[in-house]
Amino acid sequence: MPIPQKILNIELREALDPVGLAQSDLARAHIVPHWSAIQRDLEILRREADAVLIPQISQAGGPKTGGHSGYPHGYCKPIRDFTLQRLLTPRSADADRPAFSAIRQFQAAGGVVKGIWGIQKDRYFQNAIQVGNLWFDLANDTVDVTRPPVELLPLTEAQFSEITSFEHYATVAETYWSLTAAPNRYLPELAATFPVLLFASNGQIRIAAPVTMTPRNIRQTYQPARSFLLDGPFAGRKLPDTIAESLAKSNRVSAEPMTSFALDHAISVERDAAETLTESAFLTRFNTLVQKASRFMAPE
Repeated sequence: MPIPQKILNIELREALDPVGLAQSDLARAHIVPHWSAIQRDLEILRREADAVLIPQISQAGGPKTGGHSGYPHGYCKPIRDFTLQRLLTPRSADADRPAFSAIRQFQAAGGVVKGIWGIQKDRYFQNAIQVGNLWFDLANDTVDVTRPPVELLPLTEAQFSEITSFEHYATVAETYWSLTAAPNRYLPELAATFPVLLFASNGQIRIAAPVTMTPRNIRQTYQPARSFLLDGPFAGRKLPDTIAESLAKSNRVSAEPMTSFALDHAISVERDAAETLTESAFLTRFNTLVQKASRFMAPE
């Protein structure tokens, strides 16, 4: 069964597009000659994002938890999403501004402009904008608030990498969020699709869902999840007893981690579903799993 396009789009929406000579040439023709003016425009756009997002965050109850010290710390995704949307759907007053006109001409010539998400400097997760072979980060201060808000670089200098395994994701998540990763050997229905658990010393637990890995995991017949759960460096870890017992009580599952045999079975169930169900039925199944996992999820 082909993977439903709606699931593939999860990856396509945030994955880095291939950078070839054509994209580099287009960026050199349409973006690079206006570099300084584009930088100034994007700094104005970032201030516009701040003016819109800060009141929204305040109305929603203030800064999110998880070690974030307050805006803009930890808010790279809403800042990226706001500024990308503005660049792609300019207002009439934007028509002659260098950043907007350059992006419009670049896209019209076949240039790629899209949001990307992954790991930067092998230390933290970051949402940014790919413009051909260029890195536009309008949320550059969301990890270190002393940094300039806007950073424009060639992608080759941005030290950006995509997530290619659950092990890589878990390693960065531990240091970036000050959490501990463990294999999801406690929630049988979710283990194959959401194999990474992250927990804090206060008992808070997250199901981690790296968006670009989810379709890859299904496409690779759940082998990435199997590696994390059964074979990799995290496979032998367990949740602390008190956290496992709380999770078990609230989800009506066992506080004991699943055996390797039970995990193999859980993975086989999902693999068989992907192979035998119709696209529509598999998409319904996948959406149900996402809904069950969503109460444990946190923004990337």
